[in-house]
Amino acid sequence: MNALVLLLSLAAADPAPAERLYVFSFVGEDVDDKVVGVLERAVVDAADDAGFDAVSHDEIGVLLDVEAAKQLAGCSAADSCVAEIAGSLGVARVISGKVTRLGNTTILALTLTDAKTASVVGRETIEGKTSTLRQQTPAAVRRLLGAAELPPPPEPASPALFV
Repeated sequence: MNALVLLLSLAAADPAPAERLYVFSFVGEDVDDKVVGVLERAVVDAADDAGFDAVSHDEIGVLLDVEAAKQLAGCSAADSCVAEIAGSLGVARVISGKVTRLGNTTILALTLTDAKTASVVGRETIEGKTSTLRQQTPAAVRRLLGAAELPPPPEPASPALFV
């Protein structure tokens, strides 16, 4: 009976809060701003679907514009600001992206950064016709976020001592 009560109480307990993830404003090169916005939104939605609490630049922008965020975080260049802004928002990881058009191909390059160390922990690139990138985005985001879950490489083995 006690085991049943314990199981029911565990099932009714609130799940652990989702890890907050910041999706930094994407950069577009030779691509319409609408396409960049659609792909950025697709990344936010895919991260949410993967169990993260994804916060987009647009959602933050309602409360605070980028310049104010930079001043608050104490940085000046957008690229060097990612970790500082993420830290001030209380997020552990940041996804940034670049959408580029090369001939008839559109390329979405995603980068996952650890906000505490400001180090890149994952990269994922997809390419194709602009019309198909939206469908490819969820799988790319899952791969990107899944790669970040890999354990660190093992420490080098110490030399064996023979007796």
